[in-house]
Amino acid sequence: MCLRLILPLIVGLLVPVTAGAATWDFSRDFFGANGIDPNNPFTASVSLTQSLVPDWEPQGGQAALPAWAPNSIPQGSFLPAIIKNTRNPYVSGGTALDLGLGDVAVHTLDPGNSPNNNGFVNPTVTWRAPRDGVYEIRATAWMARNIGRSVTAEVRAGLIDVAFSNLAGSSRQSLGLNVLSTLSIVENGFVSISFETASGSSAGDFAGFSFTIDDVTPPPPPEPPVNTVPIPAAFPLLATALAGLGFVRSARSRRERKLV
Repeated sequence: MCLRLILPLIVGLLVPVTAGAATWDFSRDFFGANGIDPNNPFTASVSLTQSLVPDWEPQGGQAALPAWAPNSIPQGSFLPAIIKNTRNPYVSGGTALDLGLGDVAVHTLDPGNSPNNNGFVNPTVTWRAPRDGVYEIRATAWMARNIGRSVTAEVRAGLIDVAFSNLAGSSRQSLGLNVLSTLSIVENGFVSISFETASGSSAGDFAGFSFTIDDVTPPPPPEPPVNTVPIPAAFPLLATALAGLGFVRSARSRRERKLV
């Protein structure tokens, strides 16, 4: 075998192979959720009829933001919403939200702006596993403003409660929810983060969050090498075979000399 063919085999044996190495980040993948990108496993839910609204604007908002929301009407049924902050700072109701540029956030259901909660649900982001594997779940959440209201955040993996927290008094620097969990998840199994106006809170409010999943599935074990070296027990058989071949050749040689 020439050196040109041997070298790639040697390199292939030395370089580790990883089965995972995929990462899904809702902030990065925000615009492709809900099937807009067929390879995007995120679903953003706020109602039975949510859509990607390019100019969502809360009452008293500084400017419009992209959001998954029921509609973009400035007054009325425009909550709940899942937004992406494209402005820094972003001001709502005279208060700058505790959000960095590119952060994602929710505004939960509000009695004044979600009348009768008709068809609306608690804002929820769901990720579904594209294949069986081991996944590292990272999620954080905090109150994006503190004006006396409160929101709760919950992370679930299927029917399992991974974490739950009341975010009251938290901030981007002092998180109210901080999850790092490694789970085995079957294909199409899901992990979700959802938000709800806390019991006793006068109204819903903004909460910032992050939601990232890493595929950390270990690579399959290497196949055992093919043993091409004769085992010791085969040596006597090999010697007998070689002796037999020598005897046959010797007999044939004698016959050929007699015929000459």
